[in-house]
Amino acid sequence: MEDAVDIKELYKKALNPVPIKDHKNAVARHIKAAPKAYEAIVGKTADNEHDMYEILADALIAHRKAAGIAVSEDKKDRHHIYTEVQSYFKHLQQRGKLDPKKMETDFAMGDIHQYVNLIIEKEKGDHVMGRPKYEISKLLKELKIEDRVKFAEHLAKQDADRTYTKVDINSMAAPGNLEELMAGKYVMGIENQIKKGEHKKGEEEEKGHGGH
Repeated sequence: MEDAVDIKELYKKALNPVPIKDHKNAVARHIKAAPKAYEAIVGKTADNEHDMYEILADALIAHRKAAGIAVSEDKKDRHHIYTEVQSYFKHLQQRGKLDPKKMETDFAMGDIHQYVNLIIEKEKGDHVMGRPKYEISKLLKELKIEDRVKFAEHLAKQDADRTYTKVDINSMAAPGNLEELMAGKYVMGIENQIKKGEHKKGEEEEKGHGGH
């Protein structure tokens, strides 16, 4: 007979999948890289959609290079980055987050910084979420579906501001969803600690335990 999974203990581990200093370093890399992205758009304008996304692809490539993220500028890889940028902004437009006409006008006038800001924030978010999500995935990979449901139920209990239905719980327990939710919870928790200055205490505790 298999040992029962200690959901509460597993949840505690999943709450702190990455040392605080690693999270801070990841954020700092993107903050330091941002000026290079802005340099890549200096003096540029665009009067058509293709050129708009070429400029944004330049900014993303410059940012990734400065952040120490592997990036290639050969034709095939550049096309992939162009498509990545285009898909992201099309998605924002479809959700009503961006006005395509205003975007065209802004690019024609060279007012591009706000769009580069969106790229940088997305890139930073993907990066700082990536490591925690990976570590959490390793923690949860052996869970059977019934244990994933129990984990989701325990996670839901931590949210006093919302009532979760069985459909909600099952959706949370689906492959990939728990990992995404827990990574988001970790990042939000760390960011709140940093704002309050509580992260220093956490870093001292990590040092005392030899880190992760």
